[in-house]
Amino acid sequence: TAVGKKNWLFIGAEGAGQSSAILFTLVAECRRLGLNPQDYFTSALTLLPSANTSEVAQLTPEALAPILRGSRTTREACAA
Repeated sequence: TAVGKKNWLFIGAEGAGQSSAILFTLVAECRRLGLNPQDYFTSALTLLPSANTSEVAQLTPEALAPILRGSRTTREACAA
């Protein structure tokens, strides 16, 4: 990302920098937890449409790690 700082100085729209920072943070968190970022985003975006506002906080990489590692089912995770 250090090389990209100069390249991404003018990233596009005003909010694009913040959106990019959020995505980079999620990818870094997945890597820290030993998760495949693509698997995380696939799971989170699959669960998001049916989640209530109060359940959105349960879609973080840390919260979905047990599902992605196979120790809990998606239904159990949403009920927690």
